[in-house]
Amino acid sequence: MATSTIPMLTQAIALSGSEQLEAVQAGTSVRVTAAQIASLVQVATANIVEGVFIATLTGVTTTVTGPINYTIAGNICTLTATTAIQGTSNTSTLSLAGVPAIVQPKTGNPTDFCLLTSNGVSLVGAASVAAGGNSVILYLQQTLTGTNPVGVALSATSFSPTGINGLPAGWSVTYPLN
Repeated sequence: MATSTIPMLTQAIALSGSEQLEAVQAGTSVRVTAAQIASLVQVATANIVEGVFIATLTGVTTTVTGPINYTIAGNICTLTATTAIQGTSNTSTLSLAGVPAIVQPKTGNPTDFCLLTSNGVSLVGAASVAAGGNSVILYLQQTLTGTNPVGVALSATSFSPTGINGLPAGWSVTYPLN
C-alpha cells in the first residue's frame, strides 16, 4: 500500500463504529474503533447535568427575578447569569433566593469570587451558596486598614443602600457540591 497524506485519503461518508483508528496506550501503538471512542465520550458526558432556575434578587425595592443557568459536572457546580439581574437597592445586603436543591452543597457554604454591581459600579465580591438552604449570599470585598493589611475581607452588609445593585451579565460562580 502506498503512503498517502490524510487529505489525500477518501473521505468517510457515514461512520458505523467499526472504523479502526490508531491510538497510543501506555506508550504502545494500538488500534481502536470509532465505537470505543464514542463510548468513552458518553461515559465522560453522562455525569453532566444542565438546567435553569429563576432566582429572586433580595435587597431591592421591587421583585426582581432572572434566569440562572447551572451546569453540574460530577461534584462541581457552576451557576451563570447570562443577563444582568439588578434592581434599585433598599438595603446594604443582597442575596438570591429560590436556589433549587440540585445546586445546593451537601455541607458547608462554599464561596467563590465573582463580579457584582453596587450603586451601578462593577466590583469584586463573592457568592456563598448555602448548604441545605435555598439562597446565595452575596458579599463585597472590603478595604483592609491598619499596618500591613494582608488578605481579603468580605462583608455581606457593604452594598450601597441606594442605586442599582445586583448581578452583572456574565456573572458566574463555581463550587463543590460536597
